[in-house]
Amino acid sequence: MEFENNLVNYEAFGAKGDGVTDDTQAICDAHAYANEHALDVRTDPRGTYYMGGKPLTTIIATNTDWSTSRFTIDDAAGVENHRLSVFEIQSLLEPEELSFTSLTRDQRQTNVRPERNCWVRVENENKRLYLRRGRNVNQGVSQSNCFVLRRDGTIEGDIDWEYDEVTGVEALPIENETLSIRGGIFTTFASRWQRKRGTSTGIGTS
Repeated sequence: MEFENNLVNYEAFGAKGDGVTDDTQAICDAHAYANEHALDVRTDPRGTYYMGGKPLTTIIATNTDWSTSRFTIDDAAGVENHRLSVFEIQSLLEPEELSFTSLTRDQRQTNVRPERNCWVRVENENKRLYLRRGRNVNQGVSQSNCFVLRRDGTIEGDIDWEYDEVTGVEALPIENETLSIRGGIFTTFASRWQRKRGTSTGIGTS
Protein backbone atom coordinates (compact mmCIF):
# COMPACT_ATOMS: atom_id res chain seq x y z
CA MET A 1 0.00 0.00 0.00
CA GLU A 2 1.12 3.56 -0.70
CA PHE A 3 0.24 6.57 1.43
CA GLU A 4 0.74 10.27 0.86
CA ASN A 5 3.86 11.40 2.76
CA ASN A 6 4.07 7.84 4.16
CA LEU A 7 1.30 8.69 6.65
CA VAL A 8 -1.16 5.87 7.27
CA ASN A 9 -4.84 6.85 7.45
CA TYR A 10 -7.88 4.96 8.69
CA GLU A 11 -9.93 5.37 5.52
CA ALA A 12 -7.49 3.18 3.55
CA PHE A 13 -8.56 0.30 5.79
CA GLY A 14 -12.28 0.87 5.45
CA ALA A 15 -13.08 3.52 8.06
CA LYS A 16 -15.99 5.83 7.20
CA GLY A 17 -15.43 8.53 9.80
CA ASP A 18 -19.13 9.40 9.70
CA GLY A 19 -19.80 8.98 13.43
CA VAL A 20 -22.27 6.15 12.76
CA THR A 21 -20.39 3.26 11.15
CA ASP A 22 -18.33 1.20 13.59
CA ASP A 23 -14.72 1.94 12.58
CA THR A 24 -13.07 -0.15 15.32
CA GLN A 25 -11.75 -2.87 13.00
CA ALA A 26 -10.42 -0.35 10.46
CA ILE A 27 -8.63 1.64 13.17
CA CYS A 28 -7.12 -1.54 14.60
CA ASP A 29 -5.96 -2.71 11.14
CA ALA A 30 -4.50 0.69 10.25
CA HIS A 31 -2.30 0.81 13.33
CA ALA A 32 -1.28 -2.83 12.90
CA TYR A 33 -0.07 -1.99 9.39
CA ALA A 34 1.70 1.15 10.61
CA ASN A 35 3.42 -0.81 13.37
CA GLU A 36 4.57 -3.54 10.99
CA HIS A 37 6.03 -1.04 8.50
CA ALA A 38 7.23 1.58 11.04
CA LEU A 39 4.99 4.28 9.58
CA ASP A 40 3.32 7.21 11.32
CA VAL A 41 -0.46 7.64 11.42
CA ARG A 42 -2.45 10.79 10.65
CA THR A 43 -6.25 10.87 10.70
CA ASP A 44 -8.77 12.99 8.81
CA PRO A 45 -9.19 16.13 10.95
CA ARG A 46 -12.85 16.29 9.86
CA GLY A 47 -13.60 12.65 10.68
CA THR A 48 -15.72 11.32 13.53
CA TYR A 49 -14.80 7.72 14.27
CA TYR A 50 -17.35 5.57 16.07
CA MET A 51 -16.00 2.70 18.18
CA GLY A 52 -18.52 0.19 19.51
CA GLY A 53 -18.24 -2.81 21.80
CA LYS A 54 -16.13 -5.15 19.65
CA PRO A 55 -13.47 -7.08 21.63
CA LEU A 56 -10.53 -5.37 19.92
CA THR A 57 -7.55 -3.48 21.29
CA THR A 58 -5.77 -1.08 18.93
CA ILE A 59 -2.00 -1.30 19.45
CA ILE A 60 -0.20 2.01 18.88
CA ALA A 61 3.57 1.79 18.43
CA THR A 62 4.29 4.64 16.00
CA ASN A 63 3.73 8.40 16.06
CA THR A 64 0.05 9.24 15.76
CA ASP A 65 -1.56 12.59 14.96
CA TRP A 66 -5.30 12.61 15.60
CA SER A 67 -5.48 16.37 14.99
CA THR A 68 -9.10 17.52 15.45
CA SER A 69 -10.58 14.10 14.65
CA ARG A 70 -13.39 13.03 16.95
CA PHE A 71 -13.79 9.60 18.51
CA THR A 72 -17.02 8.25 19.97
CA ILE A 73 -16.36 5.30 22.28
CA ASP A 74 -19.73 3.68 22.90
CA ASP A 75 -19.97 1.14 25.71
CA ALA A 76 -23.67 1.79 26.30
CA ALA A 77 -24.86 -0.72 23.71
CA GLY A 78 -22.90 -3.56 25.34
CA VAL A 79 -19.24 -4.54 25.49
CA GLU A 80 -18.17 -8.06 24.54
CA ASN A 81 -15.10 -7.98 26.80
CA HIS A 82 -14.91 -5.18 29.36
CA ARG A 83 -11.37 -6.17 30.38
CA LEU A 84 -9.86 -5.09 27.06
CA SER A 85 -8.48 -1.60 26.50
CA VAL A 86 -9.62 0.43 23.50
CA PHE A 87 -6.06 1.62 22.80
CA GLU A 88 -2.75 0.29 24.10
CA ILE A 89 0.65 1.92 23.67
CA GLN A 90 3.50 -0.50 23.00
CA SER A 91 7.13 -0.43 21.95
CA LEU A 92 8.40 -2.11 18.80
CA LEU A 93 11.48 -3.22 20.73
CA GLU A 94 11.58 -6.78 22.03
CA PRO A 95 11.90 -7.34 25.81
CA GLU A 96 15.37 -8.19 27.09
CA GLU A 97 16.18 -11.27 29.13
CA LEU A 98 17.86 -10.21 32.37
CA SER A 99 18.61 -12.14 35.53
CA PHE A 100 19.11 -11.00 39.13
CA THR A 101 20.06 -13.31 41.98
CA SER A 102 19.28 -10.77 44.71
CA LEU A 103 18.71 -7.06 45.35
CA THR A 104 18.96 -4.92 48.45
CA ARG A 105 16.88 -2.00 49.59
CA ASP A 106 18.07 1.33 48.10
CA GLN A 107 20.64 -0.45 45.88
CA ARG A 108 21.97 1.91 43.18
CA GLN A 109 24.30 -0.30 41.14
CA THR A 110 24.27 -3.82 39.77
CA ASN A 111 26.54 -5.94 37.59
CA VAL A 112 23.65 -6.64 35.20
CA ARG A 113 24.24 -4.84 31.88
CA PRO A 114 21.28 -4.52 29.48
CA GLU A 115 21.85 -3.79 25.78
CA ARG A 116 19.61 -0.72 26.13
CA ASN A 117 18.35 1.32 29.03
CA CYS A 118 15.38 -0.64 30.36
CA TRP A 119 12.31 -0.31 32.51
CA VAL A 120 12.57 -3.28 34.85
CA ARG A 121 10.09 -5.00 37.14
CA VAL A 122 11.40 -7.59 39.58
CA GLU A 123 9.33 -9.96 41.69
CA ASN A 124 9.73 -12.43 44.51
CA GLU A 125 6.61 -14.58 44.35
CA ASN A 126 7.65 -16.41 47.53
CA LYS A 127 7.26 -13.22 49.57
CA ARG A 128 3.68 -11.99 49.97
CA LEU A 129 2.72 -8.44 50.92
CA TYR A 130 -0.51 -6.64 51.86
CA LEU A 131 -2.35 -9.72 53.12
CA ARG A 132 -5.88 -8.96 54.24
CA ARG A 133 -7.40 -10.67 57.28
CA GLY A 134 -11.00 -11.05 58.37
CA ARG A 135 -13.77 -10.40 55.88
CA ASN A 136 -12.64 -10.24 52.25
CA VAL A 137 -9.49 -12.15 53.17
CA ASN A 138 -6.97 -12.54 50.36
CA GLN A 139 -3.50 -13.90 49.72
CA GLY A 140 -1.87 -10.53 49.17
CA VAL A 141 0.46 -9.82 46.26
CA SER A 142 3.99 -10.85 45.37
CA GLN A 143 6.76 -8.53 46.52
CA SER A 144 7.77 -6.41 43.53
CA ASN A 145 9.57 -3.24 42.49
CA CYS A 146 9.97 -1.21 39.30
CA PHE A 147 12.99 0.85 38.29
CA VAL A 148 15.04 2.05 35.33
CA LEU A 149 18.25 0.12 34.69
CA ARG A 150 20.90 1.94 32.66
CA ARG A 151 23.37 0.22 30.34
CA ASP A 152 26.16 0.79 32.87
CA GLY A 153 24.20 -1.04 35.58
CA THR A 154 23.01 2.10 37.36
CA ILE A 155 19.59 1.77 39.02
CA GLU A 156 17.29 4.79 38.87
CA GLY A 157 14.34 4.55 41.23
CA ASP A 158 13.94 3.27 44.75
CA ILE A 159 14.07 -0.41 45.64
CA ASP A 160 11.78 -0.63 48.65
CA TRP A 161 12.37 -4.20 49.76
CA GLU A 162 15.10 -6.76 50.36
CA TYR A 163 15.21 -9.50 47.73
CA ASP A 164 16.95 -12.64 48.95
CA GLU A 165 15.76 -14.15 45.70
CA VAL A 166 14.26 -12.82 42.48
CA THR A 167 11.77 -15.21 40.91
CA GLY A 168 10.67 -13.05 37.99
CA VAL A 169 12.10 -10.24 35.86
CA GLU A 170 10.42 -8.14 33.18
CA ALA A 171 12.76 -5.84 31.22
CA LEU A 172 11.35 -3.51 28.57
CA PRO A 173 13.86 -1.48 26.51
CA ILE A 174 13.40 2.29 26.48
CA GLU A 175 13.15 3.84 23.03
CA ASN A 176 15.81 6.37 22.00
CA GLU A 177 13.13 8.57 20.45
CA THR A 178 9.94 9.73 22.12
CA LEU A 179 6.69 8.29 20.79
CA SER A 180 4.31 11.16 19.99
CA ILE A 181 0.53 10.80 20.25
CA ARG A 182 -1.36 14.05 19.97
CA GLY A 183 -4.75 15.53 19.20
CA GLY A 184 -8.11 13.80 19.21
CA ILE A 185 -11.42 14.76 20.81
CA PHE A 186 -13.00 11.87 22.69
CA THR A 187 -16.59 11.29 23.77
CA THR A 188 -17.49 8.20 25.80
CA PHE A 189 -20.83 6.59 26.54
CA ALA A 190 -20.57 4.47 29.67
CA SER A 191 -21.92 0.94 29.99
CA ARG A 192 -25.13 0.37 31.95
CA TRP A 193 -26.45 -2.68 33.68
CA GLN A 194 -29.34 -3.65 35.90
CA ARG A 195 -28.37 -4.80 39.35
CA LYS A 196 -30.59 -6.61 41.82
CA ARG A 197 -29.63 -6.59 45.47
CA GLY A 198 -32.16 -7.93 47.94
CA THR A 199 -35.56 -6.55 46.95
CA SER A 200 -34.23 -3.39 45.31
CA THR A 201 -33.25 -2.87 41.71
CA GLY A 202 -30.77 -0.23 40.63
CA ILE A 203 -29.10 1.04 37.51
CA GLY A 204 -25.31 1.29 37.67
CA THR A 205 -22.77 2.88 35.35
CA SER A 206 -19.08 2.33 34.92
